Amino acid sequence: MTSDNSLIQRARQYGNPVIQNNRATFFWEGDSAPQLISDLSRIFPVAENRFTFGPMAKLGWGASIITVTLGIVIALPSPVKIAILGQIALTLPEAEDAVVDLHIDFVASIDFEAKLLALDATLRDSKILVFTLTGDMAMRLCWGDQPNFAVAMGGFHPHFPVPPGFPALRRLQLALGAGDYIRLNCQTYQAVTSNSVQMGARLELFVEVGVTIHGWLGFDVLLILSPFSFVAEFSAGLEVKVSGVSLASVTVDGSLSGPTPWRIQGKAKISLLFFEVTAKVDEKFGRPTPAELPVLDPWPDLLKAAADARNWTGTLGDDVLAVVSLAAAKGDLTVLVDPAGRITWLQHVAPLDRRLTKYKNADVPAPVTFTVDRAKVGTAALTPPTIDDLFPGGEFEHLTDAQKLSRPSFEMMHGGVQVTTATVKTGPSLPASIEFETRLVDSELDSRQTAVYALPQRVLLAHSKAGAKARSGLGKGGPRAFSGDTKLVESAELFEVAQIVDLAARPDVTAATTKGAALQAIEQYYEQHPEARGTLQAVPSAELVGV
Repeated sequence: MTSDNSLIQRARQYGNPVIQNNRATFFWEGDSAPQLISDLSRIFPVAENRFTFGPMAKLGWGASIITVTLGIVIALPSPVKIAILGQIALTLPEAEDAVVDLHIDFVASIDFEAKLLALDATLRDSKILVFTLTGDMAMRLCWGDQPNFAVAMGGFHPHFPVPPGFPALRRLQLALGAGDYIRLNCQTYQAVTSNSVQMGARLELFVEVGVTIHGWLGFDVLLILSPFSFVAEFSAGLEVKVSGVSLASVTVDGSLSGPTPWRIQGKAKISLLFFEVTAKVDEKFGRPTPAELPVLDPWPDLLKAAADARNWTGTLGDDVLAVVSLAAAKGDLTVLVDPAGRITWLQHVAPLDRRLTKYKNADVPAPVTFTVDRAKVGTAALTPPTIDDLFPGGEFEHLTDAQKLSRPSFEMMHGGVQVTTATVKTGPSLPASIEFETRLVDSELDSRQTAVYALPQRVLLAHSKAGAKARSGLGKGGPRAFSGDTKLVESAELFEVAQIVDLAARPDVTAATTKGAALQAIEQYYEQHPEARGTLQAVPSAELVGV
C-alpha cells in the first residue's frame, strides 16, 4: 500500500482503487482515509511477488434510508488474505428529520494461512432521537490447530473468561437523560460460543436534585449447552444519598441455577441511616444428583477405528528421501508406505493414555484408559511413539461448572501412534557420474561447446556454500531467514502440579503436561491420598516458584 497524495486524489476523482507498480491505494469517504491506508498497510504489508487489489462499491436502499459502502481487498498468491471494510448508515425517516441515525463501521478478514475468520464492528455517531447509542461487536472463527468459535455483541458474561485473541468490547448502551439532573442508562449484551449462550442487561437511574438517587435493575444469564446447565443472576436496588452519605437503601441480589438439582440463592438488605436488616436464602430442590446417563463402552468404536484404512497414512520422515515411487493404491483397504517412511494411525473416537469417565455424553461402565503398548514390524516388536490431536475434554470426563468455564474447548491429547522401520535393506547400488558442459558464445550467431567434464563433489559443495546464490541477500530474507539450524517455534503452554499454599512444584504427581492431564493427575492423586484433597492445583509452568 502507499499513501501518495496524488494517488488519493485520483482515487477521489474516479472512485476506484488506483493500481501502480503492483501497489494499490484505496480511497475512503471522510477524513479517515490516511488512517485506513495505514491500517491496510499493516494488514497487507508490501512484499515481493505479492499482489493486493480490490474493488469498491456503494449501495443504497430508498432515498437515503440505508447506505452501505464496501471495499473488498484481496492479497495473492498464497497465503491468500481477504478483507472486507465497510460502513453502514441507517437513517429513519429522513436525514433532515432523523429519529433513528445509526452508523456502523466494520472490517471482516479471512486468513487462510492462520485459518481464521474475524469480524469487528462498532457503532459511531449513532443516535435514537437525541440520545447516544454506542457499543461494539466481534466474531472469531478458527479452524486451525486450536479450533474455536465466539461471537459477541456488547461483550460476555461477567464470569466467562474472554477467549484468547478476542478484543475487549463495549456494552451496547443507550444513554437517556435531561441534562445533569436525570440520567437513565440502558446496557445489554449477547454472546454465543462453541458451548455456551450468554445474555444480560442492566438499567440504571441517576437523579440529582439536592439529594442523589441511584437505582438499578439487571440480570445475567449463562447457558452451558453440553451437558446442559445454566445460571441466572439478578440484581436490583435503590439508594438515596445526601452529600455522599447514604440515608437509605434497598438491595436485592440472587441467582438461580440448575437443573438437577435446582438451587436458588438470594440476599436482601434494607439500610436506614445506621440501621440495617439482612435476609438470606439458599435452598436446593429437585433430585440431589444428576439423572443417570446411559452406559456406553468406547472399546467397540475404537476397534472399528483401528480397522478403518482411512485412519492409516504412510508418510516420509523429516529429511528422508523417498526410496521408491509408489503406485496408486487399489481399493479402500490398501495403504502404501515407502520402505524408508513411516506409517501413522490417528483416530478421533477417544483419546489414548487418558482416563475416560464419559463417552458421547454417556457414562462408561468403569473409568478406563486405552494405551497402545507395542507394535510389530516383521518379527521386531517396538514401543511406538504417540502423536497428538485435538479432543474436546468435556466429552470424555465429568467437569465441574468452574472447569467448564476455565478449560479450553479442545485440548491436545494422544490420538494415535507412528511406526518407523529401524533399517532399510537395499539392493546393489548403480553409481552414475554427473557431467557438465560449457558452451561459449562467440557472437550473436555462433557458439561452440567445450569438453564435457565432471565436477568433483568437494568443488560442488564449496560452490553451494560460497557461490553467488549463497551470498545473495534474497536467500536470507523473508521466511528463509528462519530456515537454518535456529528456528522460532511456538510451543503449547504446559501446566504442572503445585501446592496451593506456596506454589512449590510436585513432580511426583505428574510431569509438565496439558491442563486437562494435570487436573486428572491431581484427582488420581487424591484418590490414593484423600487426606491431601484441596492442597494441589494445576498452574502454568512459568508461574512456579523459582522459575
